[in-house]
Amino acid sequence: MKDDLANLLEIDTSTWFTDDDGDTLTYKLTYSDGTKRPNWMGYDINSGIFRGYPALSDSSEYMNLRFTAYDTNDGVYSYYKTLLVNARPLIRVLYKTLYMTVNRDYGHYVGNYIKDFDGDLLTWSLPRTADRDDLRDLGLDFYSQKKLIAGKPRKTGILSPIYIEATDVHGYSARMYLTINVRNYRVDRRDDA
Repeated sequence: MKDDLANLLEIDTSTWFTDDDGDTLTYKLTYSDGTKRPNWMGYDINSGIFRGYPALSDSSEYMNLRFTAYDTNDGVYSYYKTLLVNARPLIRVLYKTLYMTVNRDYGHYVGNYIKDFDGDLLTWSLPRTADRDDLRDLGLDFYSQKKLIAGKPRKTGILSPIYIEATDVHGYSARMYLTINVRNYRVDRRDDA
C-alpha cells in the first residue's frame, strides 16, 4: 500500500468469515502474537471494517496481523495476514534535458531525480531496450549501478524521450524522462589586435 491519502486502506474483513448457524459475529484485530495493533489501524468490531492511514514512519514494515471473528455460541476463528506499508518512490525531477558536446567526455548522475523516502533500495533501469540501443549508437550508455549517463558522444543529434525507471524492493516504481541533446559546440578564437 502507498502512504497516500488517495489510497486510504479500507478492507471489509467480515467477508472472510461465515457462520453456518447464522450467529451474529463480532471481530477483533491484533498483531499475530496477540499484542495491540498500531493506533493508525482502525477496526470496527461490529462490522469487521478495517480502515487506516499509515504514516511514512510505518513504511517498510511487515505487520503480521490476526483477524478474529467470535460468534454468540463461543465459536472463534482467526485469519492471519501480513500487511506491508510501502511509500512509492517519489519523482523529484520528471523531465530533464542534458546538453553535451560531440567528441567530448560526458557524465551525468541521475540518482537525485527519484528518491525513496522510506529508505528502500532502488534498482535503476532503462525499461525500453531501444533507449539503450539509441544511447549506445550515440556513444553513450546508462550505468544503472552508478545511476550515470556517460560516454563520449560521437555524433550530433537529439534523443527524446529516454525513460529511466527506479523500482523499490516491493515492486513500486517511478519513471523520469530525459532528452539528450548533442551539439557541435565550438569556441571560436577571437584575436583582438
